Amino acid sequence: MDHIKIVFSKDTILDNTLFNIHVNDVGVDHAVNENQIHIRTDAVGWGVNNLSIKVLSELNQKTLKIEEFWLNGAHGRQTVYLSYSELNGKKFNNTFLKQSITEINIPFGNPMSWWITSCNKKVDINNYGKDLYEDNFIYYPASREIDSKFPRAQRDFFKYDFDWRIAPKSHMKNLEQTRTIPYFELGLEYDEDSLYQELDRNLDLLDQHKLPKPKQEEYNQIEYPGNDWDVYACIFPKEKTGSTNWKDNFCLAKDQFPGVYELLEKIDQLGITISYGFISRTAGESYVGPHIHKDSEFNYSVYQVSIPLGWTEQSLFKLEGVGVIPTDRCVVFDDCSNFHATVNPTHKTRYIIGINCDFTKYFS
Repeated sequence: MDHIKIVFSKDTILDNTLFNIHVNDVGVDHAVNENQIHIRTDAVGWGVNNLSIKVLSELNQKTLKIEEFWLNGAHGRQTVYLSYSELNGKKFNNTFLKQSITEINIPFGNPMSWWITSCNKKVDINNYGKDLYEDNFIYYPASREIDSKFPRAQRDFFKYDFDWRIAPKSHMKNLEQTRTIPYFELGLEYDEDSLYQELDRNLDLLDQHKLPKPKQEEYNQIEYPGNDWDVYACIFPKEKTGSTNWKDNFCLAKDQFPGVYELLEKIDQLGITISYGFISRTAGESYVGPHIHKDSEFNYSVYQVSIPLGWTEQSLFKLEGVGVIPTDRCVVFDDCSNFHATVNPTHKTRYIIGINCDFTKYFS
């Protein structure tokens, strides 16, 4: 059992103040002693964790300031500097609880020695005390429990994470040079149901463009027999055809996949340069283990426009060091730098249309 101690300013008396506290989204009991809150819990995991503290009492003119955070007797000042609240959907550094701001999120790491080292590597010491969320995207992966029927390594990938990310917002303008932005939402509109049905009824045609699986899948099958997923090419890379025009490299039958072709035209019209594309299929009760996309033969762009089809809240897509990303909309992520994995515990097949693109013109 782990011991968390939160210390408020010396003149604070908490005895009559009510709090609601969660560690990794698990409600935890706590004890108040003068200006300190003590939590003893099994909810702390290895790697990145999150504590949320919400004050339930009326504070009126009273302000509560958090000054120290301790985990198992180890003090981590960086944790206090990374604490944040949200207002109108926007994060900002904060260590104060008051009538207008009643909740604070405190990211922390276990063991504390690793967390201190990680924080000092990622954040310049001169920037502590500033509002880090004003100029940076900061990602703290949340622990997710998946069904125990899946292999241990897959379960651990979703449950634990020994990385987190901080990326200057200014890097969006040249993301392919900096490659610090793990993902962003594109806002691309598409007919999910229509595209899903188009792929589902043409699996025999997709099978003609099935791509080879990595050798690791042989071991995955031994550990979890019946794991069922495939990847199919839909746009050949320019190195294979000699053409830089995606329309020349589209390898599916346009009359059988009109929705996919129309989707690609929409991406093209946004000023995004298409370089390579594939379609992945994961059957129900199957998964894809942690991997990145690197190919020594083809030099295609590293950022992938990812269009999920048929996903539910139970079907998860995780980036290492970032956490579970949205699967109800189009996102763009660096698939050559970020280890990622998916799990589909439902009985329904789900698809992803993945299009690697160059965003130079899009952001110019």
